[in-house]
Amino acid sequence: MRRVAVFPVVAPLALSAVFEVRRRLPVAPGAARALWLEETWARGRYGLPLPPPVDLGGGRRLVAPPGLVEALEDGGDDEIRYAVRNPGWASLYPVSRHGGAVAFEASPGGATEMTWRVAYEPLAGRWAAAWTAFLTKTIVTAAADELARIAAGGVRRRLFHSSPFPRSSTPAGDLEPSPVERWVIRRVLDWFRDSDVVRRKHAAHVASETAAHLLQDSPLAGADAAAKRRFAASAAGRLVARVVREEGAYLGDWKRRKVVEAAGPDFDADAAAADLRARAAAAPIVVFSFADCPWCVAAVELLAAHYPGRYADVPVEPLGRRGKRLRAAIALETGRTSLPAVFVRGEPIGGYTDGDPAGDGLLARHRRGDLLRPD
Repeated sequence: MRRVAVFPVVAPLALSAVFEVRRRLPVAPGAARALWLEETWARGRYGLPLPPPVDLGGGRRLVAPPGLVEALEDGGDDEIRYAVRNPGWASLYPVSRHGGAVAFEASPGGATEMTWRVAYEPLAGRWAAAWTAFLTKTIVTAAADELARIAAGGVRRRLFHSSPFPRSSTPAGDLEPSPVERWVIRRVLDWFRDSDVVRRKHAAHVASETAAHLLQDSPLAGADAAAKRRFAASAAGRLVARVVREEGAYLGDWKRRKVVEAAGPDFDADAAAADLRARAAAAPIVVFSFADCPWCVAAVELLAAHYPGRYADVPVEPLGRRGKRLRAAIALETGRTSLPAVFVRGEPIGGYTDGDPAGDGLLARHRRGDLLRPD
């Protein structure tokens, strides 16, 4: 097995205290590294009742409590290194120096062996040594455990920050509504299905020349790609994703009928299916998208970063009525009415963060490292 990252930050410091944890993550090393940066560093998924970190810019974050300012350091593409910038009693971390490094080693079956090592020099006195040892062990262990749960497809969910609920089966770990959320969402969807507002919007969609969706007239429509990406990763965005996922489970048949109706009275299902198959086979990976959909933006950015030259993005709005027919064909072919709709070698795999009912989704396949595995 090849060691992907070593510990150039920790070893040269030769500090007196070293803490290390190892966890096996069921994703490829590159995806494991991306997960650590996204979930552990940016979103603060520690598995502890702590608020998310504050992004200070420039690769720095504020973890409060305990008030630590941490900064990523240049580790290249194959490692993650970071350090505490304000150690001392004022930040509740009484050390004089601190270095952290996370290594990812390829493991059989496409998995990763993650080794997370922290080295530090406590300030003088037994209380400083005892407190920093406790704080380091607690946070690093909990964060490593949480990342392992996320990589495996689930995290602990809490209702009103108190009662645990079953893990989600999605790669993002928080697309499964809690029981209370599900009840509320379904009551809203009951209103949505039967309301005059939706009937009017649907009639306008049938008459329009382009495909439409509910976020099309929202403030997100005029936002830049970075703002859309931030929304998709935010608590509000994850809530919207849960609502959309629940809509597919609860109103799937109704929504598919509406999408087909919107394609117009002259919709030819066989011709649209043939058009979809031709489009889906135009590149190894094809994503059908809406221009102002945050999850479509995230999907296209992931493909551009990791699969350049091996994907095609097909925005449906510029295609006019053909785009409406393609969306209807996607709904009939995959059972999905939301976009993005991702196809790999002509076969549907779902959307960005979930795959119901057509697969397991782009993000999960990318994280496992088998998105374009050989046939």
